[in-house]
Amino acid sequence: MRTFASSPTDMAIRLAVRHRVPLIVSISGVSGSGKTYSALLFAAGLSGPTGTVGFLDTENGRGCMYVDSPGIAAALPNKYQYDELVAPFSPARYIAAIDEFERHGCAVLVIDSGSHEWEGVGSCSDMAAEDKNKWNRAKREHKKFVQRLLNSKMHIIVCLRAREKEKIIAKEDSPDGKEKHIPLGIQPVAEKGFVFEMMLSFMVEDGTHFAKPIKVPEQFAKLFREPRLLTKADGEAVRLWNEGGQAEDPSERLRRQARSAAEEGMARYKAFFEGLAADQKRSLGAVHEECKARAAAVDASEQASETQDDPRFQFKLEARGYDSVDDIKPEHRDKVLAEIRAELAGAAQ
Repeated sequence: MRTFASSPTDMAIRLAVRHRVPLIVSISGVSGSGKTYSALLFAAGLSGPTGTVGFLDTENGRGCMYVDSPGIAAALPNKYQYDELVAPFSPARYIAAIDEFERHGCAVLVIDSGSHEWEGVGSCSDMAAEDKNKWNRAKREHKKFVQRLLNSKMHIIVCLRAREKEKIIAKEDSPDGKEKHIPLGIQPVAEKGFVFEMMLSFMVEDGTHFAKPIKVPEQFAKLFREPRLLTKADGEAVRLWNEGGQAEDPSERLRRQARSAAEEGMARYKAFFEGLAADQKRSLGAVHEECKARAAAVDASEQASETQDDPRFQFKLEARGYDSVDDIKPEHRDKVLAEIRAELAGAAQ
């Protein structure tokens, strides 16, 4: 159970038990490698005989082309639920789309593609460019996207584009004074640690359509030992393993989701709380106040970070006699930062 430093008495240490949990899978590949087809087959098995598969399409409507494919039609005789996400591809818009599919009652959601969140129009990369290559805001927004994936009620399969990447060593860092380009091979187009947030991660090889394991936990090592085609049976095998765990206490899961929502700020937590049924709101109890306090703290921290990103911030800080934010006494910090923020906002008008 997640806890905060301000409420250590909420801890409940007990014997570990494996529970059924929503799983996150990534399937990467170059264009035409078969990642979308593989994802739909895997989703068919992961959803079970009565579950609904959803498809979030960022590829200009290409997600509908698989509806009449004989292999997909056989795996998903009831087809799949569909919606399209167009630019801007901000993390917040992905989060809103996930919310909609969750409310729609889907058991599994295929996102094709998650790469736009990192490199598309309005993505994290665009945010960083707008902020003059400062990644603070972009990384905060990406973290919210990852948290939303991790706390979804649905299983989620994220398809990622892939391409050849290389590491560039600048002249000044090279032993012989020459710029070097070191090939890294085919890599997913995503934040560098994204695929390792997943339960399972694969790279679909171009030409063979074989899925090469990137991250496979011990439980599935025998199933995905060698590269091969992903099938509906693979999704079924993973689902059956997951269903072998105990059902999670709904109240415990609700508390975890509430705390996760609070980590995204007050607007997100308010939307989460207002979407709960009356009995769920009551069951949160004191956790609700804890989450409101945490959400407010997250908002304050983000505002402070945005203020400190402004190149004029340091000048105004030093004008008050401080070399850094750490020099401000904790009880005065919010007030000082609010004053500087107001001055910066006034100067911008």
